[in-house]
Order: sequence, then structure tokens, then C-alpha cells
Amino acid sequence: MLAFNYGESRRLLPDEKSHDWRPSEMSVVVQRVGNQLYACMGLDQEMWIWRKVDGESAVVEASRLDALKPLLKTYTGVHDHLGSEAYGASNAKQNIKSAGKLSPTGTVLVHEWTSLPLDAKPEDAFEARGIFSYSVKHKAIVKQYHTSTGVMMTGVLVKIDGDKMLWERTGEGPAGTIHELCQFDFSEPGVFKHKIISRSLNGVPTSEAGQLIILKQQD
Repeated sequence: MLAFNYGESRRLLPDEKSHDWRPSEMSVVVQRVGNQLYACMGLDQEMWIWRKVDGESAVVEASRLDALKPLLKTYTGVHDHLGSEAYGASNAKQNIKSAGKLSPTGTVLVHEWTSLPLDAKPEDAFEARGIFSYSVKHKAIVKQYHTSTGVMMTGVLVKIDGDKMLWERTGEGPAGTIHELCQFDFSEPGVFKHKIISRSLNGVPTSEAGQLIILKQQD
């Protein structure tokens, strides 16, 4: 953290508000995080965020998504799904596939999750398509995803413990408001364990918590 005290200031733009050097008594507290500089004049005021521009745009540091590297691999498995009223998923044994891909800048991760009941047609699959990125304002990894059953969710990575990630997710679907805690566990090499720790629908806890899906990495 640094304290900046401004002795003089000069405004260049916009033209109608520009002025030459004049005394200034502004003081701010700043913190540099990656390509961003956070500044605050007081706890009762919203924080300013300045960005370093390289080339054509102010790109977030790609290293912010390093924790998500396990999601870039492809995992598959068969799971006897209990069904979900919240997500509109069927109670059936299903083939599941998880795969991710980074954008050219490395700052956006696109993730695909597909769950298809055995012997079902592709159009009968449960699909979830997500986007992961780093929120400069909230200093956290955020994901947003839509499902083929009409559910739209936003999740925040609230804690990382070794190779385990805890997500808090909220959103809306045809059945109502969903809130859940979900764990991604990559602590066992070549294995992706997806566990719903808790889930509520319209504020009421459901029996869908505790479901554990185990997928194995494909070569």
C-alpha cells in the first residue's frame, strides 16, 4: 500500500475542462495488483481502478487464471445421477464430459459440461456452457454459465485449498432461485471430483446436496 499526496495537478482532457498546473490537496491510498492500480480517497467512497494499457487494450494478467489449469483437460465418466429439480436434470445413469479451452490472450476460459443419459440421443443431453474470467473490481475469479434447461448462474471462487476449489453459485431457472456451494477437487492426479456441498431452491434446502461425480482425464 502506498499513500499519494498531490502537490499540483494539470488537466488535459476534455478540452473544455483542461487547465494549467494548479495547487492540489488531494491524497489517496493506492495498491498495485497486476496491471491494475487501486486508489481510494476514503472508506466512504467507491474505489478507483486504473489500468495499464499495453498495445491495443488493457489486458488482465493471464496468470490470474492459473488456478483453473486443471479445467483445461478433458475428463469423462459414467455417473448414476439422482436428478435435479433445480436444474431440470433427469434421474438416470449418464455419460459425462468436461472440457475447457483458454482464449488467445489466456484471460478467458470457456468450459463445456455435457451429461447424456445412456443410449439417449444427443439432443436429450444436459449441457452447461460457462465462461471464467478474473474480476478486476472484486479481485476474484468469476464464472457465468447457461444450461440447456434454461438455468443461468453466476459463481465466485471463494476459496482455494491446494488442488481444491470452493465455488459459491447463485442464479435463476424455470424452477426458481438457486443457491449452492460446489467443490472442484483435483487433488488426485488425472481425476476431477465434482461435489455439490449444499443446494437450495427458492430458499429451501434440497436433497440434491452431497452428490459426487468422479471423472477421469482422457489422453
